[in-house]
Amino acid sequence: MGMGSFLSPFFNGVSHNPYLETTLFSMAFSLDNFPLKSPGADGNNGLDRFPALPVATAMGVMVTIVINFTKGRQFMALYFVQHGKSRPKQEDPNQGLSDQGRADTERIAQVAKGYQVPVAMIQHSGKERARGTAEIFAEFLAPELGVVQVDGIKPMDDVERFAGSLDPAENIMVVGHMPFMEKLVGLLVAGSPENRVFRFQNSGIVCLDRDETGWFISWTLMPNIG
Repeated sequence: MGMGSFLSPFFNGVSHNPYLETTLFSMAFSLDNFPLKSPGADGNNGLDRFPALPVATAMGVMVTIVINFTKGRQFMALYFVQHGKSRPKQEDPNQGLSDQGRADTERIAQVAKGYQVPVAMIQHSGKERARGTAEIFAEFLAPELGVVQVDGIKPMDDVERFAGSLDPAENIMVVGHMPFMEKLVGLLVAGSPENRVFRFQNSGIVCLDRDETGWFISWTLMPNIG
């Protein structure tokens, strides 16, 4: 069974809900013993607060699905994106997006649109590959405040300076470069830009949120797995 078939019964009526706070899921190969709740009397599909749900698969592998669903809380987060794959410099001195880079970015942006990811503004560096990536995301997500070029997010810029300006309430997507993006997430989540907590992929989204304990990775959406 494909991942889409596996997930569709579970996320029916939920995947497009703007109050979905966190969704972390792993691929499984069967629905054996999946303890899916029946719809609640109040119409919320019985998903007020799911615990970790062990799913027994046909291969005897235990997969945990975790959903934190908080009614009445508007989703607020930051979205970090590494630009899409670019053309080689000898082919394009400005290194704009390659055909693969454009296709990957469009695919990820389409999925993000399907989940109604609420992006208010998309910021990007002055490099052509970042601008092109930002414009594709804007086509699908229609940020209210548009697309803006900003300073301070080039590959080797100071992540600590930029980190001081971040606020998850702003719902901003930042399209930048390696190693800046990984160092920024390492600083926010693990306290040091040298602590690598996630390996970015071109065109992929890493969503960060913050609570009383600090920053954390809420979810990711990547072009490839493995």
